[in-house]
Amino acid sequence: MQGVVRHGRGCGDRMLGAGPMRRFVPISLAQAEQAGLRTARGTPLVERRPHLAAAETAVPPISFGATSLAGMTLRQTPQDSAAAGRYAVGPLDCWVIGDAVVRGRAGFVTAGDYIFTDFLDHIPLHLLPGVGALPDGGYRFPDAVPSVHLADAVHVSAANLENYFHWTVDAMLRFDPALLRPGDGQAPPVALVPQPRAAWQAQLLDLLPVTAAPVLRLDDGAAVAVARLVAGPSLSGGGFFYHPAALRLPQAWRRRLDPDAAPSPGPRFRRIYVSRQDSPGRPLVNEAEVAALVRRHGFEVVRLTGMDVAEQIRLFSASSHIIAPHGAGLTNLLYCRPGVTVLELHMDGYVQWAFRRIAGLIGARYGCVIGTAQQPWSDWAHSDTWRVDLDAVAAAMRGM
Repeated sequence: MQGVVRHGRGCGDRMLGAGPMRRFVPISLAQAEQAGLRTARGTPLVERRPHLAAAETAVPPISFGATSLAGMTLRQTPQDSAAAGRYAVGPLDCWVIGDAVVRGRAGFVTAGDYIFTDFLDHIPLHLLPGVGALPDGGYRFPDAVPSVHLADAVHVSAANLENYFHWTVDAMLRFDPALLRPGDGQAPPVALVPQPRAAWQAQLLDLLPVTAAPVLRLDDGAAVAVARLVAGPSLSGGGFFYHPAALRLPQAWRRRLDPDAAPSPGPRFRRIYVSRQDSPGRPLVNEAEVAALVRRHGFEVVRLTGMDVAEQIRLFSASSHIIAPHGAGLTNLLYCRPGVTVLELHMDGYVQWAFRRIAGLIGARYGCVIGTAQQPWSDWAHSDTWRVDLDAVAAAMRGM
């Protein structure tokens, strides 16, 4: 099949937005189903299929460190959720879209005159030339002519693809081998995935259990027409409302790469501090002092930049105690064993509970320390500098 290869090169090489533009009508998959929209062939445009049962997930209490946030002025995400002990998620459905076109590396999906809003989360559309809302409620978007036509495909994309957290939890974790099983006498559907641009992206793609299914990697200029496109649900809930099934792939990878089966250097149960000193985002101005403090208490200071994903999986699987400033490196909590102890360092202007909720999935003991932004809170907290109190960190470590 032209353009479709097993673990092969990508499809499309133009910059998204560089071609002719077209007006699309934004609509969600649920709205399209409720409206009973049809394809030009008269078949349903969108069909819902039950996929995962509803579940309830525990949020771990803050057991040490800042155990009471009363009286603190914080900007939290989700808003005012520090005390939430449980949340419900699901049931989750997968969707079958007729006569769809999957566009670009991020996997935008259109069908006829519609663009589905379900595939626009965490994507910086404002950075794409010419893309945006129109005064009449429509949406201006590139209209590349499809160069590949497929009968059946499974959509595995939709995320802020340059971020380790979003690539992992919003794209890779929605992959479900069950969706790639062919019907009787049929060829397996094609898995549509983003073209990797970094080594860690390629390494995570290579961990997906695609078995015999063909894989097509989409680059920015890709436009793939699919007669029957299956889209699995997000298991991350935007990073805050994880379905327990989100652990299925990471824990399978952990077992595959487990230190018991593939020994790694260092002690069997490691205590690590995950440094962000080489990250430009949200610099912790006294991180060198924090690193010196944790070393005095027997913690290794590790930097994840340049470390293979398999090595990161082994590291977190072998760790019994983890301290880290909030950042994408804590995505690797997905690979920890039950019972791990986690101390997360937050900035008061950006208290984001995504990793506390992952800690709940893996049965971790969780604590935190709240640091202080060094300037008035901005609308873009990723540029803000902050400081953490060393005495508060030391006290939290005693609580670990």
